[in-house]
Amino acid sequence: MSKSLIEPNLVVISSRYMDNNSYIIFNKKEAIVIDPSFSGNEIIDNINNDIKVVGVLLTHAHFDHCLDTAMIVDKWHCPVYVHEGDKDTYFKYRYDELADMKVKDFAKSIKWFNTKKLSIGSFELNVMHTPGHSAGSVVYQYNNWFFVGDTLFYNSYGRTDLGNSSPIDMIKSLNRLWKELKDNNLILPGHNKWGLFKEVKQANWMVQDIIKK
Repeated sequence: MSKSLIEPNLVVISSRYMDNNSYIIFNKKEAIVIDPSFSGNEIIDNINNDIKVVGVLLTHAHFDHCLDTAMIVDKWHCPVYVHEGDKDTYFKYRYDELADMKVKDFAKSIKWFNTKKLSIGSFELNVMHTPGHSAGSVVYQYNNWFFVGDTLFYNSYGRTDLGNSSPIDMIKSLNRLWKELKDNNLILPGHNKWGLFKEVKQANWMVQDIIKK
């Protein structure tokens, strides 16, 4: 595991396994955790005792983005926000045969949503529904930070050959992001490198090829 302070009040914890990124955003005495994958213990260690986690946000419900969610819920008794389009993803794909890993059930803590905004404690976030990698994939915006999950990577995009995924929806979602994001927006993906959108546009020839079609 590695920890990086990207900006004040924004921490990423990266796992060597599958190169997953988990994020913590802070506001005064509150925090939100995004995609607690394989980093549950490290997330807990990086949140002071006087900070309260008021919610967990999942960009989508694949096992590698929510494996340690129950650890966060058990410690802070906070809700978990998941787009309602990923109900099937959560209930059908919590076990990964290849990795032999199963997500501990946290269904009772889930708040299924289908809105463009979320108010969680002192946090106000915008939400973009970006189906493709999964039916309920979303992008969360807080400040100038865009948590894009597996919809968009620095130099590629998420798989569309999985259950509950759609190549057609992915093309639509990527076109939307290319139109709506600004050059100075910080793109924070679920795996690997992050960077400004102007950098992603230059590096990501795979998406450039798709949106030209």
